Amino acid sequence: MEGRSSPSVDTRRFLAGNVADLAMRNWLDQDDPQPGTMSDFADAAFDRMTSGVVGDPDSELRPIKWMGDPRKDKDKIRKFVRDIAVDLEPLLLEHVVPKEYMTGVWFEVPLNIPYLDGKLTTVYLRGELDILTRDDNMDCEVLDLKASVDPNYIKKTLGQGFFYKLAVRLLLKDKEQPKRVGFIFPAIEEKLRYIDISQDDMRVMLQRIIRMAHGSWRGEFDPKVSDDGCKQCEVYHACDKWKLVINEKDGKRTVDFAAAAARRRTYPSE
Repeated sequence: MEGRSSPSVDTRRFLAGNVADLAMRNWLDQDDPQPGTMSDFADAAFDRMTSGVVGDPDSELRPIKWMGDPRKDKDKIRKFVRDIAVDLEPLLLEHVVPKEYMTGVWFEVPLNIPYLDGKLTTVYLRGELDILTRDDNMDCEVLDLKASVDPNYIKKTLGQGFFYKLAVRLLLKDKEQPKRVGFIFPAIEEKLRYIDISQDDMRVMLQRIIRMAHGSWRGEFDPKVSDDGCKQCEVYHACDKWKLVINEKDGKRTVDFAAAAARRRTYPSE
């Protein structure tokens, strides 16, 4: 909010997922997606995202910090994404192509929640769906692509599925939709996972949204309790929980590690 995000984010960490996502969307956006061609789309997406072309929204302009030999690292990621494309293609041919579908569905939907004084006010849920499908019965399904190789990654992304279901309900103005929310994991054994979302899950998601809005309105911006994901955060360096304490004395600048440790104890981890 204060414009203190780091200009040197490790974009390599997200490169494979971003390339796979772009390749999938470009392949699906054809008039007639053909089997056996998605790996070529993966190559094209990789070249585009690593080209650094000004004015291209899909081209990464920030420098990519390659690991070790840049040529070997590039080849490694390119091969990984090509392998993902090979495994992803039959899933899309079975679960997406036969239906009506849209890719990259941006949404900004209004949600009425109580303000601090209890009166209803409107907030907006914003985000993007990788794929939204509709079958002959007019039933909708949300699918989200994950390039992770971690079989347990689904546990970290369940909340995203709950959020998507709430957003689509509001987007379509239909409490019965979407019928299913699923995550596609081409790089692991169980490549398509649908998640069970109960009414209790939806209530918890709504409570989290209300709690976040109330905290924002009150100006409560304390760092989160868990350290998960902190090292990849764009404002890690500026966070009250993590920033170093610098002392200046006799023209010298020294790091006060004791003060930094005390600051961390103010925000204990789970």
